[in-house]
This record gives sequence, C-alpha cells and structure tokens, in this order.
Amino acid sequence: MGVTWYAVFDPIHYLSEKSQSVFALERSVYRPQQQMTFGELGLGLMLWEGEFEGVTHQWLRWCDREGKMLFTGQERADLLAAKLREMGVDPGDLG
Repeated sequence: MGVTWYAVFDPIHYLSEKSQSVFALERSVYRPQQQMTFGELGLGLMLWEGEFEGVTHQWLRWCDREGKMLFTGQERADLLAAKLREMGVDPGDLG
C-alpha cells in the first residue's frame, strides 16, 4: 500500500520485547526507527500511564518532536475551564 510510516503498540509483548515500535518505508522496505517520531511530520508517540474515558491504563499518546505530550480535546477544554474558574468565570454561563 505504500504507507510511509506505521506504529505498533504491543503492551503485552505478544510480537516482541518492545511495547512500541515505529517503522518507516525506505526504498520499498519497512525499517525500524530508533525514535518514536514521524520524521518531517513533527509528531511522535509516547507511552503514558493515566485515565482515559474512565479507564486507567498504559496508553499510546501523541507528542511533539521534543516528546511533549499533546492534549486531547477534552483535556484542552478542562484546562480552559479551570483557567476561567481561576478568573472567577463559570464556564457553564458562557453559552
């Protein structure tokens, strides 16, 4: 299919000793990458332990090329609501 990059998340080590792997298409062959980043995209993947949709577990999360986790839409909304509350504004009154 010619997919440029693909990632494998294997938390129970069914396929290998590694929990996560990234492969890049190089000259028609997929080669394992040393880092969990997607080259020129400026994105990467990281392991994160926490709660998502009510389930606490180890998750695969998007990060930037420096390894800083990117927030989900809900996490961004929660941070904004907390900031508004700090300023004395009730987010529920905004619309």
